[in-house]
Amino acid sequence: MKTEIKVGILIVIVVSAGILGYQFLEGYDILGRSNEYYIVFDNAGGLEPASPVTIKGMQVGKVLDITLALDQNYYNPPVIVHISLSSDIRLTRSTEAHLVSADILGSRAIELKIKPDNVYLEPGDTIKGVVALTVTEMVAQEMAPLKAKTERLLASIDTLIGTVSYFLQGANKKKLEKAITKTEQSLTNLYRITATLDTLLKSQRRRISAILAHLEQVSVALANEKESIQRIIANTADLTDSLKAGGLPEAIASLNHSLIILDSILTDIQQGKGTLGHIAKDDSLYLALTQTLRDLDSLLVDMKERPYRYVHVSLIGPSPKKIHKWEMKMERKYRKQRGK
Repeated sequence: MKTEIKVGILIVIVVSAGILGYQFLEGYDILGRSNEYYIVFDNAGGLEPASPVTIKGMQVGKVLDITLALDQNYYNPPVIVHISLSSDIRLTRSTEAHLVSADILGSRAIELKIKPDNVYLEPGDTIKGVVALTVTEMVAQEMAPLKAKTERLLASIDTLIGTVSYFLQGANKKKLEKAITKTEQSLTNLYRITATLDTLLKSQRRRISAILAHLEQVSVALANEKESIQRIIANTADLTDSLKAGGLPEAIASLNHSLIILDSILTDIQQGKGTLGHIAKDDSLYLALTQTLRDLDSLLVDMKERPYRYVHVSLIGPSPKKIHKWEMKMERKYRKQRGK
């Protein structure tokens, strides 16, 4: 055999192997164990030939070809996706082909969702296509509410800044400065008060500890006398019940009636009615009594200092002339003592 023929045969074998390998990599089953189907999409953005076809995440086929059906609607043609699927997979009439994101880089794949149905598809039939959101679209959809909230927040912040800017102009600026100054003074006073309280607490720490200890002792004592306190409360309740049963309400009613009468009497006295009212309102009796007491006090003082004017002691019964002389003598003696 000539060398040229051998080289030609080798080239044919290599080309054939290359074609078969390319077809295998592109999803064609070179052994003839696959079925082909068609999927109609409104948009096949990101899908490319050899993209995987999966069922529940497991690859069961590949995309063979992607074409536009220009003969159906020139201005809005559907996309026809030709896929190769393992012959072991049987698809029902209700099967849906979802165009999904294969990874975060934007690669696309077809996810088959087989739904229960009594009718099965034959190779070459068309599968209903559903376009799912891409990762970018899902992120954009999730970010849309956040974007709207951010825009509203920025608008609110802008309004707030404008209001603050307007408020800080003119007389309002001076008022704000005064308010800040007063706030600083208040904080300084508060600091001083807290410092004073801290000093006071430090100086009275022992007394506070003693008070707390006494309170603890009181609480312990109360806890120990819990039964006694309960008996006292029970006895008090019994006493109130006994008083209620013994006519205490009637006694209180009678006392209330007496107080009403007493109030009426006091009102009459306040208004000057009756003898007590005249005495309370007319001060002549008070003045007379005061003057009488003064006279009586003067009389008692004079009797103490000059008893000879009021008491005469004599066994024989002196004459008035002698009594007079004796009184004059005692008077001179009294005046002499007073002069000293």
